[in-house]
Amino acid sequence: MFEIPAASTRRSAPAKNPRRRALVRLDLGRRSPVRAHLRAFVEVTPDNLDGTSTGQAAIICCKSTDEEFKRDRLHGSAELFHERFGRWGVDRVWRDDIFPCRVYLRHCVLAATALGPAFRDNFLDSSFLGDRTTTLRTWLDMHSDIMHELPPEHLIGRYSG
Repeated sequence: MFEIPAASTRRSAPAKNPRRRALVRLDLGRRSPVRAHLRAFVEVTPDNLDGTSTGQAAIICCKSTDEEFKRDRLHGSAELFHERFGRWGVDRVWRDDIFPCRVYLRHCVLAATALGPAFRDNFLDSSFLGDRTTTLRTWLDMHSDIMHELPPEHLIGRYSG
């Protein structure tokens, strides 16, 4: 099983300013150059949980495609792709066969819980795995031990919600 600590959303086409039901502020900590390089950032105006606009701009990370990534971030260079990914056996960067990193998922759920039950429920029911079908709630129901696992000692202060 391959687990990765990441969060992204899909672009809403053809809207120029997609809206999310809730504003999620994620502490991404130190970003490696590769992780930051993979992200496609989009400005949005999020809604509050009651459907009213927050009236303020926010940035969300959107899923891209391998083709867009290679074209926009690597200037179409197969050599750069091989240097950064291919030599490590990585044939694509956007995958649907990965699972949430357990410690990071627990951290995100604890942070959502701290914002209240409505926010937590929205987060669990409107966030999906890479397969775009399985909600976080369903995943946690199948893997309930995740919420009882403590992060490694060196991450306890950072990944405890």
